[in-house]
Amino acid sequence: MAHGGGSAPSPADLKILENVECFHGPLSRHVAESLLRHNGVVGTFLLRLCSEEKECLGLSVRGTDNVFHFIIRFDGQNYAFGTCVSPDVNRIVEHIYERPTLDVGQKKFADKITLTFPYPREVSEPKIYERTPQSLNEEKMTEEARRKLSTLPLSVSGKEGWLTKLGRVKKNWKMRWFVLEKNILSYYKAPGASKPCGEVINMADCVAVQREFLPDLKFCFSVRTSTRTLLMYSDSQEATDSWISILLFKQERFSKSRPSSMALSVAPSSTEPDEDD
Repeated sequence: MAHGGGSAPSPADLKILENVECFHGPLSRHVAESLLRHNGVVGTFLLRLCSEEKECLGLSVRGTDNVFHFIIRFDGQNYAFGTCVSPDVNRIVEHIYERPTLDVGQKKFADKITLTFPYPREVSEPKIYERTPQSLNEEKMTEEARRKLSTLPLSVSGKEGWLTKLGRVKKNWKMRWFVLEKNILSYYKAPGASKPCGEVINMADCVAVQREFLPDLKFCFSVRTSTRTLLMYSDSQEATDSWISILLFKQERFSKSRPSSMALSVAPSSTEPDEDD
């Protein structure tokens, strides 16, 4: 969805925009949607030169179920975005960073979205990378093979794998399939299960990710919020290092970008602890 139309920014204004952290230069609608859907939360936005609109200056923002696209109009003299009209592109950028609320104008989606989280052009990443395992017939994989496969480091977007966790109600150890996606850490009885076993953890609420040293148990670590501590272990030092690295990265990223008055996307959680919680 795009609104309005206009001309491309002047060369001088493009130089100014290059110093704006969320300006991504020439970027297609498809790539903008992919970045915001996979790595953003509601209110995450970026500025771009729209390849589909004569390289006009555009803004893309993540909604609840969709990504919306807006044109920042430029008639050769003035830029216009919402109620802000100015010949100075710096003023338009300032207006966007003042977190205005946009009317997306579609009844089937949320009526308004607040520009909250600028999506930077340069994103720091933990130093973990994909490995390419040999082709495997999943139906014939042993449990040990599944566990070893789950220890392979994953990319910055998220991570999944088997971990053994200590129950909060019943103090016993159970193997669970953990999923870290965006700012949410959850766990399931098996890969592909639709309902988490217990309370999910919002990494914006995480106060500590650290190694734990327990008698007779190796490769332990914990994730702590103000209300609970999730204690778990993997089957290798490599897997534990990988989990700690990505969890610390997520904690730092979301805790720094979260305004005190705004909530990040949170998956539904059970209201009462179950046997896994």
